[in-house]
Amino acid sequence: MNEFSSIEAYFLFDNKIREKYIELQTKHLKEYDLTAIFIEAIRDKSVANNFDYSEFKLLDEIDYLSQEIKYQSAILHILNPRINNPEKEQDTYIQTIEDHRYLMYANWSLQTIYNYWDRLGDLLWHVFSTKLKTKEVYFDRVMTAIPIEYKSTESYTKLLKHFETKVKPLLQERNRTVHYFSLETHYRWGHIKNRDPFLNKEMFVIKSSLAEVITNQLEECILGFKFAIDLIKELPSKSNSY
Repeated sequence: MNEFSSIEAYFLFDNKIREKYIELQTKHLKEYDLTAIFIEAIRDKSVANNFDYSEFKLLDEIDYLSQEIKYQSAILHILNPRINNPEKEQDTYIQTIEDHRYLMYANWSLQTIYNYWDRLGDLLWHVFSTKLKTKEVYFDRVMTAIPIEYKSTESYTKLLKHFETKVKPLLQERNRTVHYFSLETHYRWGHIKNRDPFLNKEMFVIKSSLAEVITNQLEECILGFKFAIDLIKELPSKSNSY
């Protein structure tokens, strides 16, 4: 295949992904037009911990991560119909390339979602006095360390509940893939170990649902950003802090 046809093939693939965006109706952060509320909230507040970079660089980073989740979820939906289903394959697990790529992208998606919430933790650490050192900053820890007077606000309660119920369970799966076994190894060896058609069917249902789970997580990420901005708005404005 010459260079021109390779590029042409890539853009054909890219167009399929963009068609999937339309079908799924997915949007990344800046497609929700949230830049203005970010600027309004940040410019009005004093800084608790300085970055050695622009706040707008952090906003770009959060948006790029949301773009990655959007992209990954589209690929998962494209590959989903061709993943291995042991129930229909005489209880075998001869992995297809589609199944391999599907689980590979699912692994990446879990890490990207983790990174997204890590950056939201950076944003909150920037404006709230938490006494955390830079190396200690992660969303969970920042939320725990936020001053007590803000923990009784509706904004804090909404953000914490959202993270604990909608996001944290999935990030526990991410921890397993990072510290123990990838999703590919988990499903292959789950099949080898089970030897039970019912359990293998159950595992397939969970595996197949990953495309929808990651797509839903994109929405949870956007909502988390909105809740984080609402929490930042609870801080006194610069004009009232002197």
